[in-house]
Amino acid sequence: MGRGLSTFNDVRHACDKASEGGDYTLRWEFPPTEDMPSHFTSLIYYWCADVLDWTFYVLIERIVREDKVADGVRTVTCGKPLRLEGFVVKGASDDQRTMMIDEYERHLAMKEREGVPAALGNISSFIRTSSMSHSRGDADSS
Repeated sequence: MGRGLSTFNDVRHACDKASEGGDYTLRWEFPPTEDMPSHFTSLIYYWCADVLDWTFYVLIERIVREDKVADGVRTVTCGKPLRLEGFVVKGASDDQRTMMIDEYERHLAMKEREGVPAALGNISSFIRTSSMSHSRGDADSS
C-alpha cells in the first residue's frame, strides 16, 4: 500500500475511534410531495473530492430511524453513517471515476431490493443544489 493511501487509512481509523459511542444522526427536512414514497428505509449517497493528484470517494448509507410529516414538513432522521465502499486513487482516470459512480448505482439497486432508499447521489451537489433553492426562495415559506 502506498504512503498516501496508508496515511488516509490511518486518518479514517482515527475518525472511527473518535466516533465510537457517539450518536451522529442526520436530519433531512423538506416539503412532502406526492411523487415520493410514503417512507424511506435509508439514505444512500456518495462524496468525492479531488485533492492535488488524489481522488477520494466514499459511498455511505444511513439507516432511517424516523420518517414523519408534521406541519407540512417531512423529517427523515437517520443514524450513524455506514461506509459501503471507499476509494483513494492517484491520478484517477475517466474510467475509474465512472467505476465509482457505477458502484453507487450497483449498491443503490441492491438496497432497492431490500427496502426504499432515498438516492441522494453526490452529497456535495445535493447540498449545493438544496442551498441554492433555499437562497432563491424556491422553498415554501408558508
